Amino acid sequence: MARSKLGALLRFLEHREQTAQRVLKQRHQAVDGARVKVDQLTALQAEYQQRLGAAGESGMRATDLRLWRRFTESLEDVVAVQSAQVAALKRELEQAQAACLAARARRHGGELLQDSRRREEMIAARRKERIESADAASRRGRE
Repeated sequence: MARSKLGALLRFLEHREQTAQRVLKQRHQAVDGARVKVDQLTALQAEYQQRLGAAGESGMRATDLRLWRRFTESLEDVVAVQSAQVAALKRELEQAQAACLAARARRHGGELLQDSRRREEMIAARRKERIESADAASRRGRE
């Protein structure tokens, strides 16, 4: 009975570890995707800054310049929001890494417990065999 409980515990711990690994993979993908968006937005921001400089050199109306600046300020806000999201996702990634390591450690502990239980069972079986063979030898000696 103890063996079946231990087996069930190990299966549960393995499932928990696999779940933690899946979550960790998802967090990695989310961080990578968010970083790509930040990079794209930053490149777009740099491109529009260059366009503004070129347009300013060729002469631009004040109204157009104000609209352009509002647009680039809005783009800066979007970059800041996306950067904050990357930071939040990185924190979630760190938590997922810690959870994955903890799940792995628990599973390893369960395996160590199972190995210890097996050793105890083997020692008990050997002890029983020695006792039985000693009993059998003593019975033969008496006959």
